[in-house]
Amino acid sequence: MENWPTPMLFSGFEVGLVITFPYESIARDFAYTADHPIAEAYRIYVGKAEDHPNWDSTAVLEAIRPTEAILIFAAGAGDVGEKDTTTFTPDAQGNCRYLIIKPEETARIRQLMADLASEPPQRTLPPAESHKLAFRRLGALS
Repeated sequence: MENWPTPMLFSGFEVGLVITFPYESIARDFAYTADHPIAEAYRIYVGKAEDHPNWDSTAVLEAIRPTEAILIFAAGAGDVGEKDTTTFTPDAQGNCRYLIIKPEETARIRQLMADLASEPPQRTLPPAESHKLAFRRLGALS
């Protein structure tokens, strides 16, 4: 990690414990299609109807919505500790950032992540047959 060429973002264990994924969203928001892979994976992994800690999505949220201004950072250095756990040491010159949740934003972050994960696709692909026709026409021209 000390030689990694770009900044790294750490989302700590305590973040995932606070920003849980709401089971209510799994039960309700993915019903627009049968057997939604996110809902199915959640049910299989969690195994019961409960909110579940959500560690990785906070880092993803920062990557796709960095202007949300709901997460703050501490600069520092990261390292791999005992039993392959990561550690973070504050350091103004470090190439790592550590997510810190603004307590007043916890509910909003949780809802935003559920909304983004469950949003239906905005476009659909044309039927496969239309692709075959386009390729046939191109082949005929050459």
